[in-house]
Amino acid sequence: MAQLYYRYGTMNSGKTIEILKVAYNYEEQGKGVVIMTSALDTRDGVGYVSSRIGMKRPAVAIEETTDIFGFIRDLPEKPYCVLVDEAQFLKRHHVYDLARVVDELDIPVMAFGLKNDFRNELFEGSKYLLLLADKIDEIKTICQYCKKKATMVLRTQNGLPVYDGDQIQIGGNETYISVCRKHYFAPLITSKRNKTMTIELRDVTIKNYFDVLNLDVKEYQKQFIATNAISLAEAYVYTKNGDFVAPLAVYDNDAIIGFVMLAYDKKIGISNGNYLLFRFMIDKYFQDQGYFKPIMDKVLDYVRTAPAGLSNKLWLSYEPENEHARSCYLSYGFKETGEIFENEVVAIYDLTIEK
Repeated sequence: MAQLYYRYGTMNSGKTIEILKVAYNYEEQGKGVVIMTSALDTRDGVGYVSSRIGMKRPAVAIEETTDIFGFIRDLPEKPYCVLVDEAQFLKRHHVYDLARVVDELDIPVMAFGLKNDFRNELFEGSKYLLLLADKIDEIKTICQYCKKKATMVLRTQNGLPVYDGDQIQIGGNETYISVCRKHYFAPLITSKRNKTMTIELRDVTIKNYFDVLNLDVKEYQKQFIATNAISLAEAYVYTKNGDFVAPLAVYDNDAIIGFVMLAYDKKIGISNGNYLLFRFMIDKYFQDQGYFKPIMDKVLDYVRTAPAGLSNKLWLSYEPENEHARSCYLSYGFKETGEIFENEVVAIYDLTIEK
């Protein structure tokens, strides 16, 4: 018997990845699926399902007037499953349509979405899915500020928490953070500049790799830096090839705030026996709060322990158009060499200089 499944989770809990994984598993067996998403989700254009780690697929966009039941019923070939992303944005009649798809067409439906909004109230789609779903599951993730399970969504604007306003806002400069109940009512964001920083570089392990994947940069920065998913894949491949690569999660106390990756190649290439700062990123929630220098200090401390061999220099490269990165690195003490590596400007830091 087909059933209506509702899988909910807070922001960045991996809901879209789950949809794409389920679709892949069906299609690998030659079983077709229909992927749908709300037309309100325009992050990568209308009619696309996309995850933070770069996976993306076209989907049927659900408008307010969309007849979901009629659309599925009239398909020339009956799908084995219907997958719905951003289900919180659905209207009451959409959810009842999904229930009809299950009951009258005998097609399982899996809907994924948020449960509550930033005001800690149910979305319309979430409300009716909770009422009508045969099975309800929670996709878990952790609070941005502690180790507790995140159950709420905190909206911030200009660095301050916001608890009132329209439930759905298209555009704007607001940011959404997954938090536990405690940090929903008492977020740390307003006091970050004043609290004592305790920066630590930790290995990426089975326990924190998903947190690393959930880190993200600001929209304009994405053209300049690879995703952390690609970085971890590169680390795996280079390590298999016998090279030294160290992917490291950056923590302030117990909050993950960024990611760096170092490499060392004493055999070939521009590195010439020196360490390469392969990746450096600070999550968008933690930028512009004075983290760059203390993180770089920890990177230099790590390199000076000679994890793969002794070296006098740390080098990196950046695109010529990335003026913000250039300014940060040069102000820290990196010097441009005049070399170009894979169309990027090379800069080197002299490790014999004490900071």
